[in-house]
Amino acid sequence: MSYRQIQLAGLDKPTRGVRTEQIGWQAELDAYALLLAPHAVFSHTTAAKILDLPLPKIEPRPFHVTVPPGKARGSRQGITWHSREIAHSVIVHKGMRVTDGLRTWQDLAGSLSVPDLVAIADVLLRRRHCTREELLDTSGVRHARSLSKAAELADPGSASAQESLFRVAMIQAGLPRPELNKDIIEQGAWLGCGDFVWEPFRVIADYDGEHHDQGRQRHQDAATRNDYAAHGWRHVVITKEMTRRIHVAVGFVSEALRQQGWRP
Repeated sequence: MSYRQIQLAGLDKPTRGVRTEQIGWQAELDAYALLLAPHAVFSHTTAAKILDLPLPKIEPRPFHVTVPPGKARGSRQGITWHSREIAHSVIVHKGMRVTDGLRTWQDLAGSLSVPDLVAIADVLLRRRHCTREELLDTSGVRHARSLSKAAELADPGSASAQESLFRVAMIQAGLPRPELNKDIIEQGAWLGCGDFVWEPFRVIADYDGEHHDQGRQRHQDAATRNDYAAHGWRHVVITKEMTRRIHVAVGFVSEALRQQGWRP
């Protein structure tokens, strides 16, 4: 296309030198990826987005890019530049050069809370992107204290970021650590799978996402929970709305455990 044709085409201009028919952060990211120097990689929250790691609701821009020490940073606007050694921490994902999962998790320690770091660590372990030993090895890493706390709380059994965040809230409140997504079997019969299970106290807590509001799922949930009660299990339901007041939601579980014999 000639320059005149480009002007008339009504294309979006995410950054200098690039035109695209698409709009939005993904189109902008694709545009910036075309322009990065070979030694530069996406990192921090940008790498987390590309790797599909759970993040709190934060603005995806500016994009984060890391270059090795001694290598030139760019001057392009819309990018936050970092200079750190990344020689052994670079992968290609979705066609883009990014820091790997472990390094991305470490880089985020300065900007995310411990619960949010746990949610990411759970995913890394579940996908086998790293081992627990690698998570725990924080020697020479910035914000090592936060990373160590998150590594100790990490559990690959978590099925979602919301489950991870609620589990951390319960543990930080002093509740005993639950088993995650555990099958409940009574007299050889499978009753269901509990999100959080305290078998010694026969307490189950489930985090109900939006899909639990659907008719067939609601029916199944009710049948399962009636079976729990018939076999002496105490069941607690936690919804997304409840977690807006996390201490109250944790209190529901704490009270159930106390009624079943748990003592702090």
